[in-house]
Amino acid sequence: MCEAKGFYAFYVVEIVPAALIILFMRDLVNLILGIMIFNAIALAIPTYLLIGLASRKDVVGDYAIGRARAIVLYIVTTALIIAGAYAVVTAV
Repeated sequence: MCEAKGFYAFYVVEIVPAALIILFMRDLVNLILGIMIFNAIALAIPTYLLIGLASRKDVVGDYAIGRARAIVLYIVTTALIIAGAYAVVTAV
């Protein structure tokens, strides 16, 4: 139990604000939609980095993705960002 104190402290610091937000939020549907829009935009940056990393032969060797696949992945990720930005603009 002693070695898990840090885990429990992190858990409380993470869960208590989330529970308070949900407890006092009047419109949970808009909250959920806002979180989904935020995730679509926020996860695009690591996705760009992962595509760049996965396309490098010096890093992943034979498992590197091809140029055509990388371009398609960049296009799909950009489309997700555009859709997220559109959702933010239309939600206001």
